[in-house]
Amino acid sequence: MGFLACVTLISKILLQDIWRYGRYDGEADKLKIGWDDRLPESLLKRWYTFAGELNALQALRVVRSLRPLDFDPALTTYQLHTFCDASTRGYGAVVYLRAQCRSSTAVSLVTARAKVAPVRQQTIPRLELMGAILGYRLGVRTKRTLKVNIDSVTWWTDSSTVLHWLRTEATLYSAFVANGKEEIREGSNSSERRHLPGAQNPADDGSRGIYATELNADQRWFQGPSFSREHPSKWPINNGQLPEGPDLEEMHPVHIRAVTAAESRIDRLIETSTSLTALERSVAEMDGFSEKPTVARLRRALEKCVRRVQEGHFQAEIDAIHNGRCIPRTSNVLKLSPFLDQFGVLRVGGWIERTPIDQDAIHPMLLPHRHPLTNLVIKDAHERCFHSQIDRTL
Repeated sequence: MGFLACVTLISKILLQDIWRYGRYDGEADKLKIGWDDRLPESLLKRWYTFAGELNALQALRVVRSLRPLDFDPALTTYQLHTFCDASTRGYGAVVYLRAQCRSSTAVSLVTARAKVAPVRQQTIPRLELMGAILGYRLGVRTKRTLKVNIDSVTWWTDSSTVLHWLRTEATLYSAFVANGKEEIREGSNSSERRHLPGAQNPADDGSRGIYATELNADQRWFQGPSFSREHPSKWPINNGQLPEGPDLEEMHPVHIRAVTAAESRIDRLIETSTSLTALERSVAEMDGFSEKPTVARLRRALEKCVRRVQEGHFQAEIDAIHNGRCIPRTSNVLKLSPFLDQFGVLRVGGWIERTPIDQDAIHPMLLPHRHPLTNLVIKDAHERCFHSQIDRTL
């Protein structure tokens, strides 16, 4: 049920710290801490403190009834409230059932989850989003499991950044943020998502962890925030302000540029040409030469077409290389180590520079999957191989 998730998170964080301490040393090819080695005193002290306080849980008594005995089942209404939060060490979510009968209100802890933050460092807004996703999934599962009629569901977070993300279009953000926020948006309404001050968020205990001696049945972890037993008019007002300095690194840059008449004509030629040779000749003739195009001019024409297509599909990668930045982690071609050649064409990188084969084979030009130009290149290679099988065409 996760009633002790806020306590067990302490042990999870300790285990992660032990693993971090025991990673391979950069100067010695051996573990700093082996499986049979004694832990350092700093870690041992934390473990003894945690283990020694677990006995305090024996005196903990939690009321399991979600509806008080004096509540008339026929007159009782139910609301589900999910709270989520995150810290640098973990993120968590906790779900409460709010039962109301006439003028009486009772709030009970239903379930909770707490997880350690990934070893790979994440920004706080990203961790807050991970907590929101955890809370959403936990709330959906709880609503499906409880055998009572839930009148309304409310999702609470103290992160104005996450609420801001949920109000904007997914196409503006990285895949991680876009996929996470869309999962929440698809299963909840904007009116159900609310903001509360961090000091009133019970999920804060699940994201940082608390020791067993600090936990008791009267604490907010079991009772929920005090405002949850009051009239909705006294609940925290939604924070409509945008976060300070919203996480622009999560947003995809929107590239806006004017398309020249020549570029527009190249786009039409790529769409309408029936062969790669015809496309090359048509683009080469755009320069105004009346004589038969040379091999070099046909080559430049093909590169011009490739650049035009790459600008529409790999603009983020091209901008990053131009500005000396790393390729975005979300790029589909990151593992290909792309680079720009002297003509501005994006090519596949590699370590076989001295191989005595054609440069186009060593560093192929990058083209998007199933694009008309890509299809023309494949068709041309297939015809040059006299319609051979796929392996020969490749």
